[in-house]
Amino acid sequence: MGKCEIMFKKIFFIVVYLYFTMVTSVLSDEIGVSAIVGNEVITNYDIDQRIKIISLTSGMVFNQNTVGTVRNQVRELLIIEKIQYLESQKYNLSTSNEEIEKIFNSVAKDNNMSEQDFEKFLTNRGIDIGSLKSQIKNSLNWQNLILHKIRPLVYISDYEIASYFESSEQGSDGYEYLVEIVTFPIANNKNVKKLVNKIYDKVQKGELSFSAVIKDFGKNTNVTEKKLWKYKKDFVEDIQNILSNLEIGDIATPIKIEETYYLVNLVNKRPALLNVTDEDYKDKIYKKLFIQKLEKKVQNYLKVLRKNSFVERKDISY
Repeated sequence: MGKCEIMFKKIFFIVVYLYFTMVTSVLSDEIGVSAIVGNEVITNYDIDQRIKIISLTSGMVFNQNTVGTVRNQVRELLIIEKIQYLESQKYNLSTSNEEIEKIFNSVAKDNNMSEQDFEKFLTNRGIDIGSLKSQIKNSLNWQNLILHKIRPLVYISDYEIASYFESSEQGSDGYEYLVEIVTFPIANNKNVKKLVNKIYDKVQKGELSFSAVIKDFGKNTNVTEKKLWKYKKDFVEDIQNILSNLEIGDIATPIKIEETYYLVNLVNKRPALLNVTDEDYKDKIYKKLFIQKLEKKVQNYLKVLRKNSFVERKDISY
């Protein structure tokens, strides 16, 4: 093969590479790609759809001062969902259409509508039914992964139960707390504080329920829907300090811990049940430790996934 032919092939491959790079860039701009996760894309349309769902469920209207922060927060939620989706695909974990429809119908029923009326209701508000069902599917797939891949790794020994019982008697203030917490990572976005304060004000005025905040912004903060009673010592020190000043039903003013803002809601409070029979209390401790350890394993699992995932964020368009 002559030198001219080799040179021609090199030039040809360079031209082809530059052509496809240019085409990919143009297509990316046209469809409004906001982020790339592995071989999956998140578009501005995806973000717009999720914001519409959040606005519908929370009743919040986002203005120019908050929409940028909301878009960043929503994009981060969608990135996590894509990472979870890719992981569930790796293990061939899937959800049947019947399961998805069951959840969708349940949401419709919660809103006192038939499935057909609910679909019409959403369509009239610009919400893509397919996007909503895709969100349901991804959530169910992730729950299946937790059930089949992570839950079997959780083991609670008798020693752990005995140690917890001993420390509870020594470290308890005499109460157990039922607390809901939603986190808002700052992630280089300085406007998160404004968003958190706006949400807090709306909840305080009764314009927004805390359950709606959890649903819209609490992605992956709970492994299970079942709420867990905890002793004050089970929380980080900053949250311990505010619990004593909260009455049942109170929401603490937003607090910043390192690079994250926290909204804390005291759902309930009761005297610690330290004098029940050994077997009853042992079972109670086992369930508490199991859920705590499962939550920690899920958080660590997701942390590793995020670290090892290819994620490219594009400039957010408003």
